[in-house]
Amino acid sequence: MGALFQSVAARTAGYATVNFADATTVTLLVWIGVMAIGGASGSAAGGITLNTTGVVSVAAYSALRGRPEAQIFGRRIATALVLRAMGIVALFLMVYFVITVALVISEDAILGQPFSTAALMFESMSALATVGLSAGMTPELSDAGKVILVIAMFIGRIGPLSFAYILQNRQRPRHYRFPEEGVRIG
Repeated sequence: MGALFQSVAARTAGYATVNFADATTVTLLVWIGVMAIGGASGSAAGGITLNTTGVVSVAAYSALRGRPEAQIFGRRIATALVLRAMGIVALFLMVYFVITVALVISEDAILGQPFSTAALMFESMSALATVGLSAGMTPELSDAGKVILVIAMFIGRIGPLSFAYILQNRQRPRHYRFPEEGVRIG
């Protein structure tokens, strides 16, 4: 029951039944993943959202199966929706990377604080996904580190919804198509 409660709380509630300051690196990394995914679209949960993660996962699975479109349960998912979901995931991960690097620079490189990188990654994801969990180091962070986390919380609350709205409103029907170009990937 404790693990079930903590997995739900890690999506947005911020209640901790365990002390994450004592958690191993592997535990912190797993919870970073849980916080990144977050809850369902339209809920108060932060993170990428289950629906967006599901669309990207279905698209990846379909691509690996050699299908030209994302398909699941006898239905297809519109390519525009798949691209929007991938854009949200890519932007979220880029912002997470920048916030984590800024936090590592402010705490480790400049001040030489003895925080582990995994713990700083945990703090960054908790702030960006607006979860509210902590590895016990937030009061010990420098002023710059606290400001970075505040900015991450603001971006995490406003950013994904605004970005999805902007992407949706920018779609206009085009009366032309560019020529297709083959690009090597992988």
